[in-house]
Amino acid sequence: MFKRATLMTALMLLGVLFGAAPALADVGLSPSSSQLEFGEVDLHYGGSPRQAIDFYGADPSAAVTIEAVSVEGAEADHFQIVSDGCSGDQLELGEGCQIEIAFESGGVGGVHAATLTLATAAGALEVPLSGDAATGTLTASPDPLSFAAIPYTAPGSHTEGENSETEQIEVQNSANASTQIASMTIAGADASSFSIQYSCGDGDVLGANNSCGIGVRFQPTSLGLKHASLVIDSDAQGGPLVVPLEGAGLHGPQLTLSTTQALLGDVAVGSSAQQALGVTNTGDYPLLIQRAFLVSGTPLMFPVLADSCSGQILYPSESCAITVGFQPTTLGEKDASLLFITNTPTIAVAGFDGIGVHASSESSLTIAPPAPPVDPTSPTPPSATPPVSPPSPHFDEQQIVSPAPLSALRAPRLYTLLGRRTLDPGAD
Repeated sequence: MFKRATLMTALMLLGVLFGAAPALADVGLSPSSSQLEFGEVDLHYGGSPRQAIDFYGADPSAAVTIEAVSVEGAEADHFQIVSDGCSGDQLELGEGCQIEIAFESGGVGGVHAATLTLATAAGALEVPLSGDAATGTLTASPDPLSFAAIPYTAPGSHTEGENSETEQIEVQNSANASTQIASMTIAGADASSFSIQYSCGDGDVLGANNSCGIGVRFQPTSLGLKHASLVIDSDAQGGPLVVPLEGAGLHGPQLTLSTTQALLGDVAVGSSAQQALGVTNTGDYPLLIQRAFLVSGTPLMFPVLADSCSGQILYPSESCAITVGFQPTTLGEKDASLLFITNTPTIAVAGFDGIGVHASSESSLTIAPPAPPVDPTSPTPPSATPPVSPPSPHFDEQQIVSPAPLSALRAPRLYTLLGRRTLDPGAD
């Protein structure tokens, strides 16, 4: 900072004179720079950079008086005279003064321009001023964001919100300047199927070369392809950052059984039978079979002999099998239910039925074989003995004993099962 400068050498003076010939012809002043460029200044963290400019007397015939110094133009408020060492000065040839200017972004990004004006009796000397209130440039990864297809859940259903996927979008700021994020929204025809779970925060300033994560959830509310956009509004160069979002709603997994009611028929007590049950995923999404187990009725008589389903994932059209045996230990109708715990909204059930019967059927009556036919032309054998009538029975009233009453485990009943009618063998 100075008011006066010593006389310049002849060589320096010639350089100034020739370098500022237009200004000399007008007002007799020569600036050390034809313009002040502040360049790119961070809008949020750049502060108020300053630059100085010197002015020299360039009229060899008379001193030049600087009457006033000011900043002019539509954006003059972005530039401030911090130090004025020239107003009111008379500059002889080679004498100089200095003015210091600060650039203020005013919170408005972009290039700003104005003019530093020095008024003299001979006219005004103008020096252009410019500065760029810079912000960063945002990019996103991935861009676009595609979600895996998942089952949809209709709004208002008991499974609403059951199926969803959340992915993170990494928002990266450029290295030149900071960026302030204003808002983040989901827009588009299927915006209801997407939501923001966490974000950088409205009003947050993302520093140069910094990044933040945005969690986007996909939760389809109907069947089919879904499209929307994540819109990140900020003061970044290039305007809002728009990230396309895409996903698809599926029907979901579907467990289909080869039969829902396995009838194993009559099986003798002590013997066994078995039934293989096929399980197929007929849906359009992986089926997780957490567990299959028997309940109700008499499940101990229906052991699971083989199970290739529990703990498995069946992709669409894939199958597995479970083999259930029937090993009755008592007589009568037996049943059990096989339950499947899966990732479907409902619990699948298969029923198993069988009848425990006697091991064999024995009779206390002995039936004699029929007599051979008699040939009427054959003579009667001499040893043939005429039939003798049995004596008439004689009953003694003292010897008559009443029969024992009929006893039964339970009342006999006639029932129909498996297409046949039979008498319950529970009676003795």
